[in-house]
Amino acid sequence: MSEVENALGRYEEQLTRLLAQVGTVDPASAAVQGLLAECARCAAGIEREVQRLSNAPAEERQRARAQLLRLTALNAVVQDAVRRERDGLSELMAQARSVRETLAQVAQAGETGDSCDVRG
Repeated sequence: MSEVENALGRYEEQLTRLLAQVGTVDPASAAVQGLLAECARCAAGIEREVQRLSNAPAEERQRARAQLLRLTALNAVVQDAVRRERDGLSELMAQARSVRETLAQVAQAGETGDSCDVRG
């Protein structure tokens, strides 16, 4: 297996792990941040390796192309999952703001100044 195929395989593994984490853990967690960093390192490595493919045998280029197509599809799935998660979190935040505003209104002082004490 070539270096390109190894790099693509590592990237595919990291994307798959990241996809499994979306929606299940805090995105700010060390685990997710580590996966994101590893994905970035893999992507940078892939760019270097793919440039070397121009001198590779046709069969190796074809295998790498097939792998790249799979990665492109997987990357789109991960991005869509992250986008849905972000949109869901945005909706939850909007709901929380609404609830907070409602509670703030309810928590206001009950006396309006126009009450009357009839106890004498």
